[in-house]
Amino acid sequence: MIAECVCAIVSVCLCVTVKF
Repeated sequence: MIAECVCAIVSVCLCVTVKF
């Protein structure tokens, strides 16, 4: 499992967990 987080410039973070 890999967790990837993307943070926008408006200080909002979205984390997505991808299972291979």
